[in-house]
Amino acid sequence: MSDLSHGAKVRLVTLMAQFCGPAEAAKIVSDEYGVTIDRRTAWKYDASKKGCSISARYRRLFQEIRDRWLNDMAAIPIAQQGHRLRLLDRLATRLEDQGDYGGALRAIEQAAKEVGGIFTNERKALVTASVRKVQTTAAEARAELAARLNACVEASLLPG
Repeated sequence: MSDLSHGAKVRLVTLMAQFCGPAEAAKIVSDEYGVTIDRRTAWKYDASKKGCSISARYRRLFQEIRDRWLNDMAAIPIAQQGHRLRLLDRLATRLEDQGDYGGALRAIEQAAKEVGGIFTNERKALVTASVRKVQTTAAEARAELAARLNACVEASLLPG
């Protein structure tokens, strides 16, 4: 790793901190700095991985960039639901005006999924709760059925 310049190392750390894949990071650094590195070398600059062997200086840089990257996600408009819905609304309107009703319908469906929380953990929690309720209801039904069956069997065994 010492054959890379400081600039190339900083670029690798930056790319890896921003969740760039090792193959892509290796290609970018190779193209920008005119060096040949492979994905295994790039992977070693990901401080979140166990096999990372970079210095404390680069680890600190990685953590600073990663923290900034995660915090700056809120500044990206497409990461906000309201912005996505506005885009989908414009898209659906434009497609409908062009006569592409199938495309407009897909945009409307996407907006409905967005509003319905299909892409969030809240939706997953609702589905999980519903499944548990169905499982509980099924278990109660099986218990009731078993009790009725036992009652029928006992009634048929009694001399009558």
